[in-house]
Amino acid sequence: MTMATMGVAALSDCAAASLASPFATLTSLHRSKTAARITIDRACRDWSSLAVLSPGMNPASHTRSRNYSAEKKCCLHQMPITAAHRKANLRVRKQESVPLVTLTDPSGVSHHLSSFLQQPAGTQSMLNTRALMRYEYVGDDVYRCYLPKVTLLNFEVAPIVDLFVAASDVDCRVDMRQCSFTGSKAIQDQNERFSASLKNHLTWHDTPEGDQVLNLETELSVSLEVYTVPFTMLPLSAVEVPGNAIMQTMLDQLIPLFLDSLFSDYKRWVDEEALGLGVNTIPLSPTLGSSPHLAAPDCQPLQVSS
Repeated sequence: MTMATMGVAALSDCAAASLASPFATLTSLHRSKTAARITIDRACRDWSSLAVLSPGMNPASHTRSRNYSAEKKCCLHQMPITAAHRKANLRVRKQESVPLVTLTDPSGVSHHLSSFLQQPAGTQSMLNTRALMRYEYVGDDVYRCYLPKVTLLNFEVAPIVDLFVAASDVDCRVDMRQCSFTGSKAIQDQNERFSASLKNHLTWHDTPEGDQVLNLETELSVSLEVYTVPFTMLPLSAVEVPGNAIMQTMLDQLIPLFLDSLFSDYKRWVDEEALGLGVNTIPLSPTLGSSPHLAAPDCQPLQVSS
């Protein structure tokens, strides 16, 4: 549901993590009502905390002389007000630099990484099509990717992302244009409460020693509407701090895996080119050196309304 595109497999994990906050809250309320009541009870007794979240609630106007049930009713009545328009914004970034070696095929011909990335095989590697249920070309260098279903507690989510891929002699860029989730009505309702931005940028440069370095910059941003108890009664940092920590940990783990996969695909492509086995298996726009009217063999044609 997400993840900077280290490949679509990474996005799947990031999307799952980003959805976990609202879904986990809903599920925990159904499965552990006692814990929710305890949290509400404590918050109701702490009017100063509620005042921070809702300026309209004046602690001085609520005295301890009120009975407990009245306080609880007042607190619950204020929930929709305190939750209105409250969004947790999560954002993580990671930069990685690794040595880049230009591979040479058995016939002695060198093939730079940029040549690979501008080919259909390179686009497939950036999309990590092996991790997808299916994908389809929608035009203007954008690919619609259907990720495997992800189980989040009692919910089953099927993420769909639109990724823009553009490669040149100097860089390769992948941007997420859209992210949505299919499943039950409860899952689909999250599309209105969730948004994500994912960017992956590859560049390379020469060093003074004559070597080359590959630079990878990844950025993932997620915006979540906070609308469920007990998070509506807490500062946004209660969602943002652990959320950022989870996503940063995933990036730290996924980026090395993505680079390993990229170099493996690069080497395989060089070997296949030397043997004359290179085959265009994914449609690219004319700017990337292939016809936009070709259809990938494992994709179904997409009907795009004007």
